[in-house]
Amino acid sequence: MDIINYQESPQQDMIKACDLISCEGRAMQSYLAKKWKQPIDLIRNGFPIKTFNP
Repeated sequence: MDIINYQESPQQDMIKACDLISCEGRAMQSYLAKKWKQPIDLIRNGFPIKTFNP
C-alpha cells in the first residue's frame, strides 16, 4: 500500500468513485482509513459480520 501514491489521479479518482471500500482485517481497515482518509468497512470472509449466525 505504501508503494502507490493514492493522493494523486487516477488512484484518487478511483477511491472517490467507490460507494464502498472494504477490508477483511481490522488492522488493514484502520491503516487504509488513515492513509486514504475514507471510511473503510470491515467485511470478514466476504459478508458483513453483523449478519453471521454461528
